[in-house]
Amino acid sequence: ENFRWYIVPNINPDGYVHTWLKDRFWRKTRSKQRNGCFGVDMKRNWDTTTWLDDIDSCSPYFAGDEPMSEIETRNVRDAIISRSDQLTMYISLQSYGQNIIVPGLQGSYDFNYDYDAQVKIEY
Repeated sequence: ENFRWYIVPNINPDGYVHTWLKDRFWRKTRSKQRNGCFGVDMKRNWDTTTWLDDIDSCSPYFAGDEPMSEIETRNVRDAIISRSDQLTMYISLQSYGQNIIVPGLQGSYDFNYDYDAQVKIEY
């Protein structure tokens, strides 16, 4: 079969630079948050039923003040939506871990993806 691959090497350039300059294990964006803290965990910033707004903004797992609050997350969402009729799968390799994450997409976006097929590929 023929596939077209879209590879984006880095969707969080400011966070990436921060890993080289200050904190090798930084995982969030670099946007200024309340309490003088920085960043939002992009993985948790999606508009899904698992989005939590009660985590401290200084936490490494802070999901943002609202879903899709980060420009980086919105850019990924918009790229996926603009190609949704062409996409079979979306894979995100996150920060310093060696994980393949299957998107939850339990929120207001319906991409009609085959969750079972993605889980088989993941494992």
